[in-house]
Amino acid sequence: PIAITAVSAEQLEDSQINRVVDLPQMVPGLRIDSNGSYGQPSIRGVGNSIAGTGFSNNVAVYVDGFYQPSQNTTDSMFLNIDGVEVLKGPQGTLFGRNATGGAILINLREPLFDSSMEGRLSYSRFNTKEAAVYANLGLSNSLAMDGSFAIESSDGYVTNVATGDDEAGSYLNWSGRVSVLWEPTSSASLHLAYQHSDQDDARPYIFNVLADDPLTGLAQSLGALIPGGIAPTERGEIAYEYPNNFLSNVDSVFLTGELDLGDLTFTSYTMYRDEENVNYFDQDGSSVELFNTLFFLQNETFTQELNVSAKTGPLDWLVGAFYYDSKSHQGPFPITLGAALTGGAPLTTELYEAQQNTQAWAVFADATLQFAERWFLTLGGRYSYEKATGWYNIDPVAQAALGIGLSVGATPGRSPEFSESWSDFTPRASIRYEVDPDSSIYLSYSEGFKSGQLTPNAFVTTPLAPEKIKAWELGYRHVGPRLRFDASTYYYDYSNLQLAFYVSGTGVYRNAASSEIYGAEAQVAADFGSGFEANLGVAYTHAEYTDFLTAPRWSPTGFGTYAASTIDASGFQMQRAPEWTASMGLRYETEFMNGTLSAGGNYYLTSKFPFDTAEQYFEDSYGILNLRLGWSAPDDSYEIAVFGTNVTDTEYRTQVLPGDFAIQQIYGKPASYGISLSFNLD
Repeated sequence: PIAITAVSAEQLEDSQINRVVDLPQMVPGLRIDSNGSYGQPSIRGVGNSIAGTGFSNNVAVYVDGFYQPSQNTTDSMFLNIDGVEVLKGPQGTLFGRNATGGAILINLREPLFDSSMEGRLSYSRFNTKEAAVYANLGLSNSLAMDGSFAIESSDGYVTNVATGDDEAGSYLNWSGRVSVLWEPTSSASLHLAYQHSDQDDARPYIFNVLADDPLTGLAQSLGALIPGGIAPTERGEIAYEYPNNFLSNVDSVFLTGELDLGDLTFTSYTMYRDEENVNYFDQDGSSVELFNTLFFLQNETFTQELNVSAKTGPLDWLVGAFYYDSKSHQGPFPITLGAALTGGAPLTTELYEAQQNTQAWAVFADATLQFAERWFLTLGGRYSYEKATGWYNIDPVAQAALGIGLSVGATPGRSPEFSESWSDFTPRASIRYEVDPDSSIYLSYSEGFKSGQLTPNAFVTTPLAPEKIKAWELGYRHVGPRLRFDASTYYYDYSNLQLAFYVSGTGVYRNAASSEIYGAEAQVAADFGSGFEANLGVAYTHAEYTDFLTAPRWSPTGFGTYAASTIDASGFQMQRAPEWTASMGLRYETEFMNGTLSAGGNYYLTSKFPFDTAEQYFEDSYGILNLRLGWSAPDDSYEIAVFGTNVTDTEYRTQVLPGDFAIQQIYGKPASYGISLSFNLD
């Protein structure tokens, strides 16, 4: 009894979706936006705009049951994927840590006891090359292992018009994973996996700037006012003197254990994750060296979950416990102020460093009782506790030269440690009526809790208040052999939204008192036979701030800079929450030349929405069309395909980031087309 969009690996391939960030093209109501390298998903308008030391998103991401807290690696390549499930609405019970908006569950394939290998090579526009391989090795009747490797590289789709570099948006990313599955008995298993990923990717920071400053009429950057300065505004053009880039290195170890005793099933999930990131970016989007930033992030995370589940007659139940320990360090944070700002020699200084340690634990239970013929009652709850400890260290030169921390009374040097704790109980209840074996109607109530947040990188010790959400939902689901149909309507009462904007590279954080969200969704998938399949999803979301007196707003000064102020945004549309989103996919398969010819595609449509809380920076409605045509050999040993993404060459933006020296933006990828070769060796 929950709204779910499930996408298979085959559907993802047909739609040329091979990264998390592209999932919204197949899941109405879902958006995945970014703030630089920080990925920020939202579902039905419930999302996250804050980024900083130790922060996490409102939509939880799980890979094979393991919680992935980092914002910096939300956008990753899919690796040996089996499918994706997007759970909509607060997941306060089973997937409860900070999942006020919902959860994205990425499911991977398990090792098989038979040996096999498959792979894919592709080449497309912008000199984009991708390769992936997945192999299984059966070592015995009880021991199997698998391995996967994927790599992608590209020259990118932007040119630095100041230097002539047509590879300014290039990237080289790779990821590898190896796992071992041991089943000593028919009722016990251990699955151990190690994964490493490496990113060298300029795409998070390929900013140019908005056109038409209201006061100067020039591009919205200080660099546009400086003689000789170049501040591009058109898609495909950027201008930097500084090498913008994002580097990431992540190592993860996962251990899953399961013991099935017939009446009871015990499951354990243990994860250790170590992540290091480096961010290089220019904060004015122009060829003039004004304000360049380099900062380092290190995150170390350990999680442990234990649960017990059973089915005893008419009762299905699960109880569990979750532990989370994370250390997040930001810094050093060196910046360079160019001669155009200092009036003399460039000034390089380390602004600050900040750290936050978080420990959390939770206990949860969920049970479904069939209390009468065709009637089911589900009750669940989760008690969560979190404690965060933080500190910051302000560079004295930065404070003297730039006033860093002075507005909030912070003194230079390292602060004493400060801490705060939060706790909450989030229940859920639903009643479901089984109309027939293929159809159900349900009514549910659930609550979500996102813990409070320290903000050491803002140099204040007063924390953000926790977010809370109360959700009601009425839905219908039919799952038949050739037809699946889901429909739901919902209402959210959402309070204490955590929001942010950034001044001189420093976060300013606040809570919006309350918002109201309601809407409806429907999705249908049909198999018409004769090789023809279709799916359609539509989502309507009304999301507005009902009480937000201090929304951040940026005003031009007339001197190429932008001053932050506040505005009453009560009644405004919530940021990144389009009223309408829709997705339609088609697939046709037939015999051809003794093999199989398949044609598929997906069209995604979104209505207009604001990137910010003050409704200053809107993105107009747009659509994205992806197509694929493939032919596979009679024995399915190989397939050749041609494909296109954004084939109508729609211009759209993925980020708008206002700041002191510019209003910066990033355009989405233009039309691309290519060819791929897949093989399968059993």
